[in-house]
Amino acid sequence: MLDPINLQAALTAKRDDFHAYGERSLGVRRRYAEAWATLRTMPMADIFSAIESSDAADAPGARPTTEWGTPGPRISQPGPTFASHADAHAWAAGQLHGRLTISADGSQIEPLPDVILPVAVVQIALFWNPHHADVPYRKQAETIVLSPLELADSRLEPKGELVCRRFEAETSLLADAMEEAAGHTPMAIAFYDGPLVVHFAERAVPEARMRYLKAIQHLLTTSRKTGIPVVGYIDSSQGRDLATLTGTLYDLPVKGMPSDPMLVADDLAQWGQRTAAVACAHGKILDAYQDGHRAVGVTYLRAHSGLPCRVEFPLWVAEKGLLPEVMAVVLAEVVAGQGYPYALEVADATAVLSIGDRQRFERTLEAFAAIEGIPLPRSHKAMSKGRRR
Repeated sequence: MLDPINLQAALTAKRDDFHAYGERSLGVRRRYAEAWATLRTMPMADIFSAIESSDAADAPGARPTTEWGTPGPRISQPGPTFASHADAHAWAAGQLHGRLTISADGSQIEPLPDVILPVAVVQIALFWNPHHADVPYRKQAETIVLSPLELADSRLEPKGELVCRRFEAETSLLADAMEEAAGHTPMAIAFYDGPLVVHFAERAVPEARMRYLKAIQHLLTTSRKTGIPVVGYIDSSQGRDLATLTGTLYDLPVKGMPSDPMLVADDLAQWGQRTAAVACAHGKILDAYQDGHRAVGVTYLRAHSGLPCRVEFPLWVAEKGLLPEVMAVVLAEVVAGQGYPYALEVADATAVLSIGDRQRFERTLEAFAAIEGIPLPRSHKAMSKGRRR
């Protein structure tokens, strides 16, 4: 058990470090803010020229899209204002009426720590919402068991195989739904709870990296083929595409670089405002995408009182002029979900595996093993820890 008195003493001993870090970070953030204020008003041609003459021309962090074509602050108009929550929900209902939204999410149960035989579970869920009184919505969940043989034969360690399988299942389920929704009028929109640029795969072992890339590429290819935009929604982002571009063009220190949401927060002063879209050009992982640095775009959205949210999308959405329509739907979903897209909220609630579900999994596994005559040896050390914690 953590001793609060010892913790308080240890924190107090490091008080100077906390203050020094804050002051140093504030100084760097100010330099970035000043540079960004200049950059976001520059003519687009000048920005591209500066990128090409920089030392990071291949991966400057971000590249402007056609939304940067008009000189100015490159910040959209705010969303509508409402006299009450009822007015806000009425507006959202009007925006979403007849609009098919589809969303997917997943959850997992890792192999039980006190059971030596490794078994894991993935549950994925789809939410299909036509937003029409005459057409019912659809919620579906699928359970996938990763057997001891599958985990043992994988070239990944068990937890890595579990996480990778969940990612593959989520993206595949959403892609299949997009195929089914192709041709829907008005244009359907798909929501994914996470990034479309899988930076996390850069740190993965080669086998996992290949599988992550294959799965996300399939989702992006399906989006282009069906004409259905897929939105990668990240409520709390540490993305640094715009910050990297700013630091590159103004020779600013990498250490202490602010996140993009921190960089643009003051610009997005009113609800519904967003930054002009840019093409993601940050990180080596994009080199493996079919469209490379022309694969994914990003905008930052003021969706609530916290830091702006990151919204990723296939770049063809912006190139075809569809982004304003897509973002209007995103805003309406945020209103319906009271600060978070309702489509993703429902998918998460359908997929989530609770502590109670984990206990049911353990009981069901024990019953299955007894019926099949399968030994289910236990780790006494893990059992002891479980009793004490």
